[in-house]
Amino acid sequence: MNIVDASEARGDVITPDGLGSSGGDAAAAIGCGSGCGPSQYCATPAGMCAGSGTCSEIPPAGGTSCSEVIVCGCDGMTYADDCAAAAAGVSVASSGAQCGAT
Repeated sequence: MNIVDASEARGDVITPDGLGSSGGDAAAAIGCGSGCGPSQYCATPAGMCAGSGTCSEIPPAGGTSCSEVIVCGCDGMTYADDCAAAAAGVSVASSGAQCGAT
């Protein structure tokens, strides 16, 4: 299973429905009203992928406040830490294990 780190997470953000981080319909569907700006993503509380979210800035790669714990993103991909998920414009579904790990 591939693990995405912050350096790989930059670029166009594609949400599970394929609309992208600035796609108003995608952001509205998960509680960000009319959508987020091009350098933002709809951040939901950890473990609440379908809950209400807030538009948050996509942080630069290599943030200093990273958890350094592997996380599963709301997009079903495994990220090296919460900063890598945020850099990809993805909220955290769970932490401490790869997506799909039992």
